[in-house]
Amino acid sequence: IAKKIGAERPILYGFIGNAIANFDNPEHVLSNIVGVMETDDLLLMEAQILDETLLLTEILERTMERVRREYLSDSFRRFAESALRQNTDLTISPTENNSYVVHVSQPDWVHGPVLQIDCFFENNSERPVYMTLVNGQSVRLDLKERIRLYRSRKFTQRTLQNFVKACGFSILGQSEYLSDKRTGFMVMMLKRLSR
Repeated sequence: IAKKIGAERPILYGFIGNAIANFDNPEHVLSNIVGVMETDDLLLMEAQILDETLLLTEILERTMERVRREYLSDSFRRFAESALRQNTDLTISPTENNSYVVHVSQPDWVHGPVLQIDCFFENNSERPVYMTLVNGQSVRLDLKERIRLYRSRKFTQRTLQNFVKACGFSILGQSEYLSDKRTGFMVMMLKRLSR
């Protein structure tokens, strides 16, 4: 597709909106992208960042709780649950706060420190929940059973740089924005390293 659309001209790819953070295996996804890029092609990538000082041991728990509250907001909950609402007959009452669960962790990642955010629909009722998928299949969700609705990550600046370099990119330029809460976004212009 890239060769057809590009017609042998350089292509500017875009991977914005923190999309890379939503995959289970972001290394695999970014390596696939670098694999189809030609030498003159460029990739514009945007990702969420947080200042590395927020991950210091003495404030890590507070940082994780602040991030958890961010993803617990009503507006984000509606966004995270939207696919489940559109693709099943499950009715979720806005008052069922205990069915929406956000888990923030700091997994070991070879490229450096990162916060991982997972949002779940969890059956916290007192009975199994049944739902029908759009293909007509019926699904039973037992007590405490979860459906992951969303995954994201917040990278440190250094972790993000290490990650893109390890996937075969050189960084031509970058621009970052950090709010007074020391979180924000980084945009990078990347070029595939020569093969």
